Amino acid sequence: MRTFAFALIAIAAPALACAAAPSQPAVWSAEAPKDAPTVLSFIDPGTGKMTLRLTCARGTGQVVAEYALTGRKADHQDAGVWIDAAGVKAPWPGTVVFASGGLSANLRGLTQADAATGASVAVAEISTGAPVMGAFAKTGQISLSAQGETLAPPPAPANVLRKFLGPCR
Repeated sequence: MRTFAFALIAIAAPALACAAAPSQPAVWSAEAPKDAPTVLSFIDPGTGKMTLRLTCARGTGQVVAEYALTGRKADHQDAGVWIDAAGVKAPWPGTVVFASGGLSANLRGLTQADAATGASVAVAEISTGAPVMGAFAKTGQISLSAQGETLAPPPAPANVLRKFLGPCR
């Protein structure tokens, strides 16, 4: 999982930082190309930035969640590696909690620092077979918590969820 998550962070971190028009409404979107990972993303209407990205390789049943944190764990860089205030190098282990429909899953995760800015991104992997992911598929509601922060976007539309989860399973 670590190598896969690091590769995704390297690809996704710039996307997580990309700004859209600030007046843009909340947007869930799914991309399901046949020759690349399937991606579900949420753009926050308040910031215009992508705040949540779920990615899976077709047919694996494994979803990698990445979401931007407002708090910054990175303190400084040394030889191109981000280090926190306690002197620990990134990535930092932690727990990511997925919740939907009254169900939750506490998973091992990581807090990674964006290579350029040091902004914190929480990363965790979950199975599409997990009960909380079944609740997400039914309700469209999901919340993720890490480092004392919770992201709870509005429900994802059913058609967007089907487009994402169908190829993942």
